[in-house]
Amino acid sequence: MLWGVALVTGCAADAMEADTSPKEYREAQVIPGQHFAIDDTKITIGQPSDDIEHLLGSPQQLLANPLLYQYPNGMRILFRDENDNHSLDAQDTAIAIGADHTYLGTTYEGLGVGSPTLKVESLLGPAAQRTPALGTHVLGGADQWLYFERGIAFGVTDQLVKGLTIFPPYRQSGSGAVDLTLPSLVLSGAKISSGPQ
Repeated sequence: MLWGVALVTGCAADAMEADTSPKEYREAQVIPGQHFAIDDTKITIGQPSDDIEHLLGSPQQLLANPLLYQYPNGMRILFRDENDNHSLDAQDTAIAIGADHTYLGTTYEGLGVGSPTLKVESLLGPAAQRTPALGTHVLGGADQWLYFERGIAFGVTDQLVKGLTIFPPYRQSGSGAVDLTLPSLVLSGAKISSGPQ
């Protein structure tokens, strides 16, 4: 899987970019499309489930989806079923990471739970897509503001952010359709699943 190889091996250009980015950006608790941190623990997109369990403790499965879990600290993680066995095991990797009202971390721009939607739009522009609440398992039951190319979604209720979710960024075509040639998160009705690989 080419995407996984790029995450593991990296390249000199990526390392140089990381070294020249502002320290505050590198240390942000939420970096869309990359990592989500609680205290000193960072969970990254592409990280194996057994590493995450070692850091966060045993998860609890959510819904009927065998790959959506909540951890004792409140973090929710959707895993990619790397070996297609329809259950969580050591090979499965994180493809979406989120938390809701209990999370205090923010993005580099200062966006987090409690941020007014006017601040989100003034810093990031309008969301590429807004969808109504899909149930309490996705972004705390709030409406979703999806920023596909940035790799972040905000759960919004009453003009305030109630939850955050990060995922691998992906493109949209000029018509607004999602370009699924990159690994992505697909939200469909009340079902949450990983996109094509």
